[in-house]
Amino acid sequence: MAAIPLLVLVLALVLGVPIAVALAGAGMLGIYVVTGDFGKVMGIVSLAPFSTVADYALTTIPCSS
Repeated sequence: MAAIPLLVLVLALVLGVPIAVALAGAGMLGIYVVTGDFGKVMGIVSLAPFSTVADYALTTIPCSS
């Protein structure tokens, strides 16, 4: 059962899908396979961009103007 997201990832990469999109899709599928709830998948996916951008370490990156 856990091999399904891995197979989807490999298939997507073979078909030429960009790596970020293939990883996101395989991850979403993996969460759905484990939990069985599409609402939880969307909840986790909706928090990922905010938690990435809200990281304190990103405040130390200087802007180049």
